[in-house]
Amino acid sequence: MLETSSSTTNAKTISRRRPIERKLGFEGVWARYGNIISNAISFSIFFIFWEIIGRSGYISKLILPPFSEVVSQTLGMAHTGELWKHLSFSATNFSVGFLISVVTGIPLGLMLGAFKLLDRIIGPYIWAFYSTPRIALLPIITVTIGFGMASKVLLIFIASFFIIVINTWAGVKTVEESLIRAGKVFCATRITIFTKIVVPYTLPFIIVGLRLAVTSALVITLVAEMLASSKGIGYVVMRAIDEFNSAKLWSMIIILVIVSMTIVSLLRKLESLIAPWREQSAV
Repeated sequence: MLETSSSTTNAKTISRRRPIERKLGFEGVWARYGNIISNAISFSIFFIFWEIIGRSGYISKLILPPFSEVVSQTLGMAHTGELWKHLSFSATNFSVGFLISVVTGIPLGLMLGAFKLLDRIIGPYIWAFYSTPRIALLPIITVTIGFGMASKVLLIFIASFFIIVINTWAGVKTVEESLIRAGKVFCATRITIFTKIVVPYTLPFIIVGLRLAVTSALVITLVAEMLASSKGIGYVVMRAIDEFNSAKLWSMIIILVIVSMTIVSLLRKLESLIAPWREQSAV
């Protein structure tokens, strides 16, 4: 009798716990995959509405074709190899120009923030070039270097270099004096203060600069290829405009958006790895 009552009590306890366990399990899954699920639902609804509006006839297909036609156009270009040829050309130009700007821009920004004399000498020129519209340099660069890969890489480098330098420079300037004084109290050398205090404090500013530079470099890549190239995503965009092929045009736009979002997401992951205290402070 006692065993029966105890088993009944255990069964009731388990039945009461199950909803809580399910809730905790759902919350765990949502905490882990909620962002992916919500984004998937949001994009699905967006593309469904796009398809409905594109087929409704209220908007001309020259402006907004159905999403299915855009997908079909993209798959067709991928099947023939045309997409990969132009995408690889643009990716090479972007990667080389952007990587050179990162390798040179971050050290220069750190030095400008650390050495006042260098700031006074080079600073005005950095701001002058930063304020200059990048695309205005395209005719000069094209006439000087030509229409090849070098002119695109140089323009992409200019578009991203000064953004990275200025953001890194600003990060060094905003380091709190109390941290530097604390380092001096513990007899830290200038190199130790720079590597252990200044550089870690500046990392979030560097990541923000990289994000802004990615957007600027992608825009310049597209415009440079539209105006002075026979290959690349920008060239395909210009050809689609000339042919009134809106499906191909929207296909290239979507590809650029995906590339930009992917790079920015990777930079956010990089920030969480090298500056984890940023996420902790945000929480």
